[in-house]
Parts: sequence; structure tokens; C-alpha cells
Amino acid sequence: MGTAPAATPAITPAPGSYAGPQMITISDTTPNAAIYYTTDGTTPTTASKRYSGPVVITQTTMVQAVAIASGYTMSQVVTATYMIAM
Repeated sequence: MGTAPAATPAITPAPGSYAGPQMITISDTTPNAAIYYTTDGTTPTTASKRYSGPVVITQTTMVQAVAIASGYTMSQVVTATYMIAM
């Protein structure tokens, strides 16, 4: 039997169009989960940048994230696209 996946991370604020830079936070409900993310359109893996605090988005960007924790398999990928009009 397989191990359950970690919870899919949540990215805030909601994806959409914004008039200026946005501070993006990524969270996960799985205990002790490590979150990995990308901002270049590639699918995140454990080799991607590890999330350690808010990320400032200053231009149109697609943020993707996954979570992994001991005893769990990797979560589903969550994708959020931010359009920044400045």
C-alpha cells in the first residue's frame, strides 16, 4: 500500500491581477512539511528552492509549489498566476 500524499500547499493572496508587487505566502497543513516552489514555470521538486518566508512578486509570475513530509509522498502541485500591472 502507498503512503498518503502531503496536503496540497495553499498560496495567498489569491491568484489574479494586481496593480503592484505582491507578497506571496505558501503554507501547508501537513505537520513538519517542507515546501518547495518555482517561479519560472517548471514543476517544483525537492531540488527546487525551499520556501522559508514570503516571496515578493514584482512582475507577472506563475508560482508553483509542492509539499513533502516524513511519512508522506509529495503533494499535488498547486499553481497560482499573478499578473502585475505597474
